Amino acid sequence: MSLEFCGETGSRTYIFKKYHKIAWPNYEVNLIKPGKIFSKCLQTNTNCVLKIKNEFLYKNKEKLYCLDDYVDNFIEVEKGDVVKLIGVYGIYAYVIKDNNVGWIKFRYLKKY
Repeated sequence: MSLEFCGETGSRTYIFKKYHKIAWPNYEVNLIKPGKIFSKCLQTNTNCVLKIKNEFLYKNKEKLYCLDDYVDNFIEVEKGDVVKLIGVYGIYAYVIKDNNVGWIKFRYLKKY
């Protein structure tokens, strides 16, 4: 399992996570690096760096926000695994697998 630092260095709060979550009221983000599909952003209230699907980013009064609760988890699947489809955004699908929400390329999914 790969771990990433997520927390405030000044207060010495350390949270190690495989993925990151944005939830109300912490929707404000700063753009670090724009991407074609996902953009690298800093969640301003938590100092977490995460990749946000571009469709989930919007500007309001010169500030950038994530549209809704969000997880930058990329789901690992094997042939035959069953996932629940939340939505399709371009070439990626937002899914639930084993109670975990995340992203997978839509082309790997097949309706059964």
